[in-house]
Amino acid sequence: MAELGEIPDLVLMIVEGLDKALICRSIVVLSHPKNKMDHWIGDRDVALRVCQRIDADFLIRDSRGTIETVEPIDAAMGDVRYIAAYPVISPLGPESFVVAVAGTDGMQRDSAWALLRALALEVTSELMIQVNAPSIHAVLDDAPVGVSIVSMMAADAPLIYVNRGFERMTGYSRAEVTGRNCRFLQGNFENEPQRRVIREAQAVGQACTVELQNVRKDGREFTNLLKLRPVYNAGDAKPSFYIGFQTDISAQRQAERAREAIIDAAPIAMLVVDVNGVIQRVNAQLETLFGYAGETLIGRSVEMLIPANLHSRHQELREAFQRSPSKRQMGPDRAVRALRHNGTEFPVEIGLSYYTDEDQAYVIAAINDISQRKALEDNLREKKEEAELANQAQAAFFANVSHELRTPLNAIIGFSDILKTNTAIGEKEREYLKDINESAWHLFEVIDHILHSAKLSAGKWKINPHRLNVAQIVRYAIRQIELYAQKKRLALQVAIQPDMPDLWADERSLRQVLTNLITNATKYTPADGRIDVAARLGSNAKICIEIADTGPGMDRNEKRRALEPFGSAEDSYTRREGGIGLGLPIANALVHLHQGRLEIDTEKGRGTIVRIIMPADRTCANPSPKNALGFKDMPTTNAER
Repeated sequence: MAELGEIPDLVLMIVEGLDKALICRSIVVLSHPKNKMDHWIGDRDVALRVCQRIDADFLIRDSRGTIETVEPIDAAMGDVRYIAAYPVISPLGPESFVVAVAGTDGMQRDSAWALLRALALEVTSELMIQVNAPSIHAVLDDAPVGVSIVSMMAADAPLIYVNRGFERMTGYSRAEVTGRNCRFLQGNFENEPQRRVIREAQAVGQACTVELQNVRKDGREFTNLLKLRPVYNAGDAKPSFYIGFQTDISAQRQAERAREAIIDAAPIAMLVVDVNGVIQRVNAQLETLFGYAGETLIGRSVEMLIPANLHSRHQELREAFQRSPSKRQMGPDRAVRALRHNGTEFPVEIGLSYYTDEDQAYVIAAINDISQRKALEDNLREKKEEAELANQAQAAFFANVSHELRTPLNAIIGFSDILKTNTAIGEKEREYLKDINESAWHLFEVIDHILHSAKLSAGKWKINPHRLNVAQIVRYAIRQIELYAQKKRLALQVAIQPDMPDLWADERSLRQVLTNLITNATKYTPADGRIDVAARLGSNAKICIEIADTGPGMDRNEKRRALEPFGSAEDSYTRREGGIGLGLPIANALVHLHQGRLEIDTEKGRGTIVRIIMPADRTCANPSPKNALGFKDMPTTNAER
């Protein structure tokens, strides 16, 4: 053993305590700032090597210790398996110290570290109290918790100091309590188990923590979390003083009681586990759901409620939750299964919440059995798949039938066109041929719509977008109905915004949309009515094409039916005009294929406005020069002239 230098007795007591408790090769006291080995016990060579490994300057500045595992291959350290070091900050100055342990029992590594750290912190604290008691009192006066000091050297351990936090908490002034034993705060509460813990700790000079029911000066009760710490005078075997730190935890305990009441009264299963996954509390609903008696679950691992094949995954999730605790839900986005006492598994949805109590972390889990919901979802999924298959079969049927009908229709239309030019037939027969031709074309249009609807329903309509001149597409659609509009004496107005940018869209689809919408407007607008077609660049660079008519309009139910396949508004005029109810649904579907939307503003008896609004990312940067032509070259109807 080295000669003792100017080392405080309390520091040497750390060395003695470690030597008795641990299996060590050497224990070293290193002074700072000299970085000199002032004292050691055990193997001197090992002690010197330990000093070479320790950065005393860093440990003193950092005020935290270090522990290092020594590998067996390190021959210089012999059988040493760990080195633990912790600073002791001395107020006596000018030196502070680092105490280091070179232990040979690897199993003692963690316990040695905990013991060294506790002793070093306790000694640092006691040295500060011994030397700087007056200044410490000044600091303690401003502490946010209650602080009291009792003398163990006087009879009945009287209070010799309390801070302002104690006065606020209890309502007593320093003068009123000095010289009295703390028992007066207990009122009619016996607190016998807690008092026994205090007596036993004081008998051996140890620290302790207890929770007491106390009474304030005004008679109000409160829950006092009391932490007692011993203070030794140099050379004394027993503590001369005890410092008590008091915290009013009444609100916390009240919140806990409310939380427990909520858990017990909750209509779903709930449990509380600690950070190690050990069950602390369950409610009656959980017992019923899992088939356990509550007392058989307390103290057991939560993994017993989870299928064995999910244990490792659950442990990973639990550890991840500990690293980043927050309220969260388990179940909606992945399969979570639980295990009943009888061995059956079932799907659950779990809500997690996190709270702490006296520095201990806990998790509350709310568990909901979703077996019925899962069964319903599975049933709905099956029904949806069946409906989709039926839809596909229907679409295929319509496509096949429509294809078979178009072949003879082409022949009817072709022969009727030829016969109309035959001068040998009479006027009456010519009228018949005209009716045949128009009916064939009408049927051809119906079949076209059915084919389009079938393709859209089956998801087989493909779009091939490129730059489109909006004015040209509108012009194409207008020309399809121009003669029909003239026959009905409809006023047709077209307005295209100057410098309208091009649209990135599929030409065939957009032509179909505009033709369907303008044809509907023409068909359902009575004679001498009006149709307005406009195209403009709307807000947020979205291209908007609008078709407005003075037709009969629709109420809410008619509007809903008009957007359904084979649905249409029902009144005497629309029934007279005919139609199978596919034009508007097809237009709506094609607009959605372009990520756009179809808006319908309509009111019964006040006409209809249909808007095609395309997303901004389909607006091309530079307008096409063709848009400057507008519609100046288009013929107007008689009504416009």
